[in-house]
Amino acid sequence: MPQSKWEVSFTPKEEVTLVENLITFDDLAQLETTIQMGFKEGLTSAMEGLDALLAAQKQEA
Repeated sequence: MPQSKWEVSFTPKEEVTLVENLITFDDLAQLETTIQMGFKEGLTSAMEGLDALLAAQKQEA
């Protein structure tokens, strides 16, 4: 299985929150394998869920 290192940061920016993901792989083959396993679709789904969560928390505040 491919491995990666993640660095995630959350930065308040006026009315929104900036989320930055830095994902590194030891080599190109690991990145390519990760993409073939559906990484893009999985990350998109996770970020949409995060958008919904942050919006719900903002409404509660």
